[in-house]
Order: sequence, then structure tokens, then C-alpha cells
Amino acid sequence: MKDILSMDYREIAVRYDLGPLKVGGDFTLTPTGDLEMTVDGDIKLGDSRHNALHRLVVSWQMEGPLLASMFNAVLGSEEKKRDYKAMIDALVSRRDLDAESIEEFHRLQEAIGVNQMGSGNAAGAIAVALNNMLRREWFDLGKPATWDRAGDKIAGHSFGSVVEAMSNNYRHADEWARHDPPTRQQLESIRVIADVLGTSLPPDGARHPFRGNICPKVILAISGGSFETLADGFFGFGRVLAGL
Repeated sequence: MKDILSMDYREIAVRYDLGPLKVGGDFTLTPTGDLEMTVDGDIKLGDSRHNALHRLVVSWQMEGPLLASMFNAVLGSEEKKRDYKAMIDALVSRRDLDAESIEEFHRLQEAIGVNQMGSGNAAGAIAVALNNMLRREWFDLGKPATWDRAGDKIAGHSFGSVVEAMSNNYRHADEWARHDPPTRQQLESIRVIADVLGTSLPPDGARHPFRGNICPKVILAISGGSFETLADGFFGFGRVLAGL
């Protein structure tokens, strides 16, 4: 089987059984004979379901290569983190630390910070991109009430709910850190992340451990370290959200 990034439009439609996209569709006309447009200015292709899935696949084709690159950066960050930790452990195990060793220690600490920030931004950007694409599909479909339950579940939550929780964490991590206990709105996303990572929380979420960017851990948890698995979750959710 081809990897997801090498597949063309029709191959993606077949792989994920995206019904109407497998046979194509025509432009939609208004009662006056004009081309029907979406509310955001695109030409509408087929009915609402066909158009929603069409735009989901096209968006993926445009964004998928960069998402894969960022995903690989998250994976590489975990390996670098282990290497840096081993180097620091070896450094501090020395009986006597001279000025050069102390300077090296500070360089390693800085490298760890750079690595952590880069991984966090990459994972957060993936979450925001996936959430935006799926929410546009949801809007194109007429806002179905199945967002929280469509498709296979991850720790009891839909794929859409998980990527939305990650997106909220990335965009509002500083706010999460300032509120203890979290607000009702924050707690909704915090509970999703806690379930995915197997973390117990008190009823009000007080003293929860997610006071920074937790996206890399969640991305790895839901993908198992495989970009193909992440894509499967994305299209599996999008398919069921569309009622297929």
C-alpha cells in the first residue's frame, strides 16, 4: 500500500471509502443557473456532503506534507531529549566540575529548552491544522451534532474532540496555568487530555498537571509514533462525521 503522502485525490477517497468522492461530482447550480458558492467563497462541488469531503481531502493534500515534517520533528525531539539527558547525567556524575563543565551544563540545558519548545510548537501546529480542517468539514455539513461521538474512540473521546482539546491547550496553555481550579470551559479540554494520557483528576480539575504545552505527548499517544495512524484517525473521523 502507498503511504498517505504519495496518494492522489482518488486514491485517498478509495482508501478511506469516502463514498461520493470515489466517482467524482459536478458543480452545483443555483435556481438562477449560477454556480453555487460556499459561504467562504469557494465553488461548491456536488451536494453538501460531497463538497465537505472534497474540501477535506484537498486541504489534506495541501497541508499533509508540512504536517508530516512537523510530526517527524516531534518524533526526533523525543530521541534528542534522551540524548541530552544522558549527556547531563554523565556530566553531573563527575566528582569535580570545573568552569568548562559548568558552561557545558548550561549549554545542554539551553539545548533541551530549544528542543522542547520546537517540539511543542510543531505538535501544537499539527493540532490546530487538523482541528481547523475538521471543523470546516463540520460547518460545511451543517454542524451535525455528532462531533463528540463520531468514529472510533480514543479513551472514550472522538478524534475530533481530542485534536480540539490539543488545539485549545496549544493556544491557551498560559491561561490554563493561571487558573486553579480551571474554568468550566478549560476543564472540558483538560479532561479529554487527562483521559488520553491516563491521568486522574479531581472533580474540579484543581492542580492538574497540564500547565504547559502538552501537545507532543498527546500526539504521540494517539498516533503511536506513526503519521499514517494519525491520518487514519483524521479521515476515519471525517468519514463518519459525514454520515458514511
